[in-house]
Amino acid sequence: MQKSLSIVIPVYNGAATIPKTIREIINFFSNKSSDVVFLLEIILVNDGSKDDSEKVIRDIVSKETGNVKLRYFSNETNSGKGYSIKRG
Repeated sequence: MQKSLSIVIPVYNGAATIPKTIREIINFFSNKSSDVVFLLEIILVNDGSKDDSEKVIRDIVSKETGNVKLRYFSNETNSGKGYSIKRG
């Protein structure tokens, strides 16, 4: 059985941590031994970061990720976690 799952991740100055977060999410859902196959979508929303988050996110999104769909949005200014989640 297939199930769709979308995960929205608001990012603010997370350049150092976002690659590991994405890897862990993908590994978690890839290593499930059950009858359910997850069609995973990860939506990253850069919330006006001042560090290299945008570059890091764009690098991640541009790479092949198998059956995981990666999407990216960027807020012009820091609009808060709630706004970023709703945007995603």
